[in-house]
Amino acid sequence: MSQLLEVVYASAPVDEIIHHTIELISSKGTRRLVQGYEDLVATLETGSQVTFARSFFAVSLPQKSIKGPQELQFQIDNVSGDAMAFIEAAMEAGSRVTVIYRAYLGSNLSAPSETPMRLTVTASSVDVKSASLRATFHDLVNAPWPKRRYTAAFAPGLIYG
Repeated sequence: MSQLLEVVYASAPVDEIIHHTIELISSKGTRRLVQGYEDLVATLETGSQVTFARSFFAVSLPQKSIKGPQELQFQIDNVSGDAMAFIEAAMEAGSRVTVIYRAYLGSNLSAPSETPMRLTVTASSVDVKSASLRATFHDLVNAPWPKRRYTAAFAPGLIYG
C-alpha cells in the first residue's frame, strides 16, 4: 500500500476520495466498474488508460492472514442489467471469471494507489436486483510443493530396476 493511501485511510481528509474499482474478465469480454455516480478515466498498472463505468457495488476485502484461501466478496446492484448479463453469459459458457480490484486516489489517477488484487470467482448468485460474487486468491497455504511432480515419465531414475 502506498504511503499516501495509508495517510488517507488513517486521517480521512475531506478533500481526498478513494475510488474503488473492479474489473471482470472472462472469455466473453471485460467489464470495468467504479463505485460511484460518475464514470472514471484512469490509468492501469500497464500504462493503458481505460474508462470504468459508474456502478453501485459493495466490496468486502479479504483479511490479511496466513489462513487458507483469502476471499473477496462483492455485490453489484444491477441497475442497468449489464453486470447480470455479463456474469450469466460467462457462467453459461463455463468460462473462468477473473476479478481485479484496484483502488485509486482522486488526486492521482495515473496508477492504482496499491498493488491490484487479482482473484478468481468461485461462487456467484445473480437475480433481478443484484449480482453477488465471491472470489479468491490462489490458496498458497494448501498448494503442493514442489509444484512439479516427480513421476517416472519426468524422472526415469525413480524406477528401481
